[in-house]
Amino acid sequence: SGQKVMVDRFLQGKEFECDAVCDGEDVLIPGIFEHIDPSGIHSGDSIAVFPSFSLSDEQKKKVLDTVKMISKELDIHGLLNIQFVLKDGIFWIIEANPRASRTVPICSKISKIPMVDLAVGVALGEKLSEMGHGTGILPKSGQWGVKVPVFSNDKLPGIDPKLGPKMMSTGESLGLGDDLADAMMDGLRGAGWLPPVKGRILMSVADSQKAESMPTASQFTSLGWRVDATSGTAEYLLKWGIEVNTVPQEDLVDRLRMGDWDLVLNIPGGNDRHIMHGAELRRSASAAGVPCLHSISAAWAVANSLTKNLKGNNGKQD
Repeated sequence: SGQKVMVDRFLQGKEFECDAVCDGEDVLIPGIFEHIDPSGIHSGDSIAVFPSFSLSDEQKKKVLDTVKMISKELDIHGLLNIQFVLKDGIFWIIEANPRASRTVPICSKISKIPMVDLAVGVALGEKLSEMGHGTGILPKSGQWGVKVPVFSNDKLPGIDPKLGPKMMSTGESLGLGDDLADAMMDGLRGAGWLPPVKGRILMSVADSQKAESMPTASQFTSLGWRVDATSGTAEYLLKWGIEVNTVPQEDLVDRLRMGDWDLVLNIPGGNDRHIMHGAELRRSASAAGVPCLHSISAAWAVANSLTKNLKGNNGKQD
């Protein structure tokens, strides 16, 4: 009795983050990162786009106003990183860190804004309005950037590479392009994945997200990829007339070891059996060096990039 208990509430939404330089009055934000993977996955492990592609001007103003308010309340003179979740049209703040985030080099490189130099100048008493780079959220200029996490799970035998709030990645790749598809493909290649023109994907998706898996499976099929799936996922896709091969649970590990697939999409269900099978599938994929995606949104982004790459090469691998 007399003890306090803190209960966290999980907000299922879309995650954004930004790095700002603050001088006590004004703030400068080169752009806002938009995460491809859903909230609940650590920001360091999520594929992220810079600058954001879906926020309205009104939503960007809300982000700017929030950054200004927090920077003044905390009396920040330097760098500030804030992470948001957008749920039902409302921004919720996950955390605010008055320090240099790992994303500072990325937004500096893409935007050509010397964030660290500006932060040092501000700490020494200079004002952003006098430094020649503007204030507020800067408009997009130049190329798109996509941050792709890099993992070392294959060096840790037996570990479950399932993504969640605990950070798993050990590095990241930056892809640049004139559009999001080219930037995504550049980032995937930088992370060490060289996708074939016509590959093979294994899909195992929880019941709660099977409806969302259909368009993604259809897109891979239209690319000429072979789509294989575990029994429940295959049964659902077949109802929509998608050409899919059912893979028995007992064959998954051996076939992954034999290199049967170039990509795995695994979103496990919540019961004990699905959790156990999902962990076994992800561990086997990691051991075999097969990239494993953990969200429908990430799979869709990869498929779209493959589509653009295929069209650009007239069906030939570059």
